[in-house]
Amino acid sequence: MFLSAISLYILFMVKLTPIKWTYLTWIWLSLLVFIQCAHKVAPSGGPEDRTPPTVLSTDPQAFQVNVPLETKIRILFSEKLDANSIQNQVWIIPEPADGYQISVHKNRIEITPQSPLQPNVTYQVVVGTRVADRRGNRLSEPVQLVFATGSQIDSGKIVGKVWQFRGEGWWVMAHQDDPPMPDTLIHRKPAYFLPLSQQGSFQIGALSIRRYLLFALQDANGDRQYQVGESIALPPFWMELTDRQPMMAGVYLRPIQEDFQPPQLQQVKTPSFHTVQLVFNEPVVLSTNTRVWIQDSITHQPLNVLGMAILPDYPNILALFTEPQQERRYIGRIWHVADSSGNDVDSIAVHFTGSHQPDTLTPQIIRTFPPDGAESVSYSAVFQLTANQPLDTHRIAAQVWLVSGTGDTVSGHWDFSNLYQPVFYPDTLLAKGQRYQLTVSLPSLRTLWGEPLGDSLLTVRFTTIDWAELGEIEGIVQLPDSFKRYPVVVEAVATTSRAAVTFRTRMQEKGKFFIPFLPEGYYYLQAFVDRNNNGRWDGGRSQPFRFAEPFTVVTDTLRVRKRWTTQGAIVRFY
Repeated sequence: MFLSAISLYILFMVKLTPIKWTYLTWIWLSLLVFIQCAHKVAPSGGPEDRTPPTVLSTDPQAFQVNVPLETKIRILFSEKLDANSIQNQVWIIPEPADGYQISVHKNRIEITPQSPLQPNVTYQVVVGTRVADRRGNRLSEPVQLVFATGSQIDSGKIVGKVWQFRGEGWWVMAHQDDPPMPDTLIHRKPAYFLPLSQQGSFQIGALSIRRYLLFALQDANGDRQYQVGESIALPPFWMELTDRQPMMAGVYLRPIQEDFQPPQLQQVKTPSFHTVQLVFNEPVVLSTNTRVWIQDSITHQPLNVLGMAILPDYPNILALFTEPQQERRYIGRIWHVADSSGNDVDSIAVHFTGSHQPDTLTPQIIRTFPPDGAESVSYSAVFQLTANQPLDTHRIAAQVWLVSGTGDTVSGHWDFSNLYQPVFYPDTLLAKGQRYQLTVSLPSLRTLWGEPLGDSLLTVRFTTIDWAELGEIEGIVQLPDSFKRYPVVVEAVATTSRAAVTFRTRMQEKGKFFIPFLPEGYYYLQAFVDRNNNGRWDGGRSQPFRFAEPFTVVTDTLRVRKRWTTQGAIVRFY
C-alpha cells in the first residue's frame, strides 16, 4: 500500500511546474511522517494504576549493623511519590536529640538527622500508610527499616492486631517499664510507636529484652500522648520479653472510649400532674442506691414519689412518678444516677414548677418481645412487655401467662426494674419447634395510678425454632496458667447475618467449650477472660489504671450446618 502511494505521487509530480512540485513535495513528505509516527504510537488508555508503591532498596540496608553515626537515610520506592503525602508520615525511633529533616526526590525519601545518632542503639525508621504515589495509591502497610549503630540488632518483637477499630490516625505504642507505673506512662510520649496497618495489624520490633506497656491510640492531635476522649485500646497485662521468649504474638487489643464525666441534668419537664421527667446529656442507669426527695419550696410539704423508670425509647430521660402536683415551685434532690461507664452522680439538685395537666395518653401495651407471629424464636428467649405508662407490678405476675402448645404453663420469674418494661425469665429452656402463647389480661393489668390497660385479652403467639434446623460448635480454650483461675466466655459471632448476632457460653472443665442452638451459617469465635466475673468484657481504665480483660479472636471462619457439631475449634490466648 505504501509503494502504491509513492507510484501515484511520481506520476502526479511529473505534470507540475518546479515551484508547484517543490511545494507539494513538502506537504506529501509531512503527511508520510505523520502517518508513520501515528502508526508507531500505542493506543491511549489502559488499566488505571491502583498499585501502591513498594520499597526497592534502602540505605542503610535492613538490619545493617555498625552504621556510622553521621549517616543519611535513603528509601527508594517503585514509583514517584506525592511529596505532600509525606507530611507527618516519617519517623525515626528513638528520635534524634535535635530532630531530623525529610526531603522527597521523585521516588526517593531522604532523612537527615540534625545531630549524630547515638552509639550502640537499634533504630527504626517508619514510613506511615498515608504516603502515596502521584496517583493517590497509599502504602498498604507501614514501612519499617531497622538498623543499629552497634554490633547487634535488638531482637524483641510484639505482634498483634487492634480488633474492630474505626477511623484513621491509629497507632500502637509501647513504653519501657521505667518508671513502672501505668498511670504515669499512659499519658507520656512513648519510646516506641508505629502506625497501624489498614487491617489493624501491627508488628513492633527491634525491642530490647525487658517488659513493655503496650497500647493502641487514635491520636487525634498527633502529639502521641493520650487525652481522655480519644479512643484507646488498653493492654491486658505487661508485655514481658525474655531471652527465652523474645517475641510475643497473638496480642489482641480492643478499643474503648473513656468517659470520666458523670451525667449532667439538662432539663426538667412536667408533661402531666403525676410525671416529672429529668433529661440528661447521655443515657443513664439506676441502681439500688438511687433515691429522690422532692418538696414544696414554700411550705416544705413533701411530694411523694411513687416510683421511677428510664423511658424505653429515650435512655437519657428518667421519669419520676409522683402524687398529684400543684402549680407551684418544687425543689428536690436525686442521688446516685450513673451513666453506662459507671460514672456516678453523688447528688443533683432538682427544681421545677408543678403541672395541673392530666395525662392524655390512653394506657396500653405498645409492643411485646417476641412480637406476635414470630417464628424461629430462641430457646433461651426472655419475654418483655412495653407499656406507655408505668405499671403496677403487683398485678403482673397473676395476669400474664405463658403456655406451651401442650397446654403447660411455663414457670419463671419477673424483673420489674423498669416499670415500663417488665421482663419474664422462664426457669428452663423452651421446647424445640413448639408453638407458645403469651396471654395478658388487660382489664386486670393496671397502671401505677390504677387505670386498666384495656377491656380484653392480649394474645401473643410465637414458635420456637426446630432443633433439626440448628447446629453447634465445640472446642477447647488454651490459655496461660495465670488465667486459669478465672472464667472464660467464648462467643460465636455470625458473619452471614446483617446484624452481628452473638451466641455465648462459658468454658467448662479442662478448657472445653460447647455452643449449641446455632442457626446454619458461618461464624468466627472470640473470647475473653472474665476477671471480674460479670459476664461482660471490661476494656480497662486509664485513671486509676486498670488493665483490660484479656481478649482474643479466632479469625478462621467456621461453618455451622444443620444437625451437625462443628468440632476441633481452638481458642488460644497468647
